[in-house]
Formats: sequence, structure tokens, C-alpha cells
Amino acid sequence: MPHNLQLFSASMTLQPHLHLLVPQGVFDGATFIELPPPSQEEVAAVLARMLAQAQRTFESMEAAWPKDAFEALQRQSAQERLDLGELPEPSGRARLVAVGMGFSLHAGTQTHANDREALARLCRYGARGPIAESRLTLLEDGRYEYQTKKGITLVLTAAQLTRRLISLIPPARLHLVNFYGAFSSHSKARSTLLPKAAPCAETPPAPDAPPATPKTKRPRIDWATLHARTWNCDVWRCHCGGKRRVTAVVTNRSTAEEMLRNMGRLPPSPPPTPLAQAPPQLELLVP
Repeated sequence: MPHNLQLFSASMTLQPHLHLLVPQGVFDGATFIELPPPSQEEVAAVLARMLAQAQRTFESMEAAWPKDAFEALQRQSAQERLDLGELPEPSGRARLVAVGMGFSLHAGTQTHANDREALARLCRYGARGPIAESRLTLLEDGRYEYQTKKGITLVLTAAQLTRRLISLIPPARLHLVNFYGAFSSHSKARSTLLPKAAPCAETPPAPDAPPATPKTKRPRIDWATLHARTWNCDVWRCHCGGKRRVTAVVTNRSTAEEMLRNMGRLPPSPPPTPLAQAPPQLELLVP
């Protein structure tokens, strides 16, 4: 069962949700046992079980909002209400939908086992990006116009568009695509699900052919080269004309802020707040 994590909505606001591809059955070794589609009561029971588990997880976590400007921007994006007017009514009849505690579970989308194009289209939908460049237009006044899938037009300045996209950056070291069950890479049944490649006959080398050179592992491209290829920016070149070099890697925020203040990149820190003291009248008493 693969799932894709998406952090955005159609209007580029922070709205974390999951897209899961669930087979309509179970695997017994290499045999697939088809099951009937779920009922409305079963979908509601799945949502209730998920909410109970999520509530215990959230209660055990320490409230950490907002730690820095990035998390404050994410909270603003998640709580921001947009004036989108009257949204069009959804087409088709809504079925297999459960709602509770501000969460919803939709289980009405399905594809036939032989409809590979519909399955590929569904996978692309779950793995899409937060913005479609084909619906983004630069206006004459410097603002940007974005046509949402629901027919609503958003007009944003460059700063507003950048703030929206920054709030949708996923956390570091977080996998956006995961596989579970028989589709997991560590599952013993995975080898029985994948199609086996046809064996190919190896052609013997010619007598006068040079010896084949062993394949070398491709070296990893460093981040500076990736920046230069993507943004055409040489991060190793200093504004003075020299070349930068890495002297230390700082991951602690307080240490990084202190170093930036010493370099004059940040304003000096405010003086510490004085501690509360007892009234000085008692010290004036003469025994």
C-alpha cells in the first residue's frame, strides 16, 4: 500500500493530507484474495480508529509552535481563511466519506485492475507539486495571477507568493512517498508481485575485442554544483572576488545567530530582562 504526503491545498495553503493507494483485497503469498468494497460504516470506523491514535500521539507531543519564523509562517498558512466566494458544487454524488474532529476520509475513488492509464493518472495526482506553472501568469503590474482547479482566481504579489511556497516546504529527512505491506521493500511477498524479467542470452565477446572496462560508480554531485546548474549561481565565489571554503558546519540555531551577530549580519541581541528583586525598604532598617 503506497501513500503520498501532500502539505498543500488547491489555493497553496498549508493543508497536510495523505493519498493512499489501497488494493481491494489481501495477499496470501503470491495469491491475491479480492474483497468487497467497504461500506459507509466501515469507512467511519477506520476514521474513528485513526483519530483515536492521532489524539494520543498529539497529546504526548510538546507544543512547539511557534519556534521560529518558518513555523510561524506555517501556522499562519494553516489558519489563514481565504475569501474565495461561492465555491462550485462538487460534481457527482459524494459517497464513502467520513468526517470527524476536523478530519475527513474519502474512500470513493477506485480504478479497474486493467485500467493502467487511470492508475497512472491517479498516481500522478498524488505526487503532483504545490503549484502548476501552466495556471500561473505574471501580470503587467508585477503581481501574479493563479487559476485554481475550483475556478477561483488568486492575485498575489511576489512576496505573498513566495511566503505561500515557503510555508509548504516539507520538513527535512521526511519521505513523501512510503510503501507498506506487500509493497514494502522489506516484504517477503514483494518478489512474487513484481514481474520477472525475461532471461536474455549473453553474446560471447569477439576474439579480437578489447577487454570490457568495469563500470565505475557515478560520483555524488555536491550541493554547490547543483546550485550552479539549477540557479546559475556560483556559491563558492565571494563578493570580494575570492573563493569561499567550508570551515565549520553549524546546526545549532543559537550558535549560528551568535556567529552572524559577530559578523554584523544580524542586529545585536537585546539586553537581558532584569530579574525581579525584593523591595529595598527592608535593607534600610537599622537593627
